Amino acid sequence: FPDREQLIGVYTALELAQGKKFARKAYCLQDSWLLTKPTPTKPADLSALQQALAQAGALDRPLVWCVLPLKNEALYDLEPAYFSDETGKTNKQALTAALAQVEGLTVIDAEAPLVTGTLADRERYFYKTDFHWNARGAFTAAQEIARQLAGAGTIAETSVPQAEDFLWSELGGERRYQGDLNVWFSNQFSMQEDIPRYVPKNAADLRYFLHPGDIESVPRETIVGSGLDKDPVTYNDVFTYNLGYYRVENPDAPEAASVLILKDSFQNATIDYLSAIFRSVTVVDPRSYQETPDLASLLDADGIDLVLFFYHQNNVSRELIDFLSA
Repeated sequence: FPDREQLIGVYTALELAQGKKFARKAYCLQDSWLLTKPTPTKPADLSALQQALAQAGALDRPLVWCVLPLKNEALYDLEPAYFSDETGKTNKQALTAALAQVEGLTVIDAEAPLVTGTLADRERYFYKTDFHWNARGAFTAAQEIARQLAGAGTIAETSVPQAEDFLWSELGGERRYQGDLNVWFSNQFSMQEDIPRYVPKNAADLRYFLHPGDIESVPRETIVGSGLDKDPVTYNDVFTYNLGYYRVENPDAPEAASVLILKDSFQNATIDYLSAIFRSVTVVDPRSYQETPDLASLLDADGIDLVLFFYHQNNVSRELIDFLSA
């Protein structure tokens, strides 16, 4: 209806002025931190995921599920007198228990470095007004995953990238940040946030492909950092959008393996880290994959040696289940 957003903005401003801690389906905590309220994971979805992963395991490729922590989990003591995330904890326990029953599936929990240290340390990993982590959080989680892969002998310990292997920059001084949760509140919260970014030092040598079977590469900015000229920028502008398919090839990678990543949006901020490890990284987002789902053909076409799943702990994706079950 006319002026809907303006009216919602006025109503939201009144709610916040009254000191409400929960509005617009989000927690509004101290220092303008916005956190979502998770919903319980359905047992039927977990059962369907188990079956789909078992089907994928029959294709004879190593499968690794990377459980990605959320802001709620990392900032558990942000305002402890009011906020807790018991549903998220229960969801994670149910997910990991279900994954443990899938034969041949390795589970990596990436939470450790993001949930330790002081509150100030942990706050540096996330955007205040967004559902997602920032580049520092994504880098830290991806490095934890790489360390565990190395510990399992999947990659060499010398193949785990360090912070100094990348070029780091801060966009916050020149760009505003449009957090997806701030949109819920009609931008009642500040858009002045840290916007860290990291890029491989050999980014000019990487090759990017936008469709399955492509042999002609596209410019990096077609896929990574394609919205950096905007103001404000969003999470996907800084990293990648939720593309159905793309592939990154790195001729200088320390590992010769080709990997397939099936993912949600949290993976978007990790692509530069992962492409610094593997010769070829194929990324598929089942939510927007335009081809006919056929995991076996995709594994063969891209010469996949290893399949990684990148999903946050509350996400038992029906789209992923359908993709694996096709």
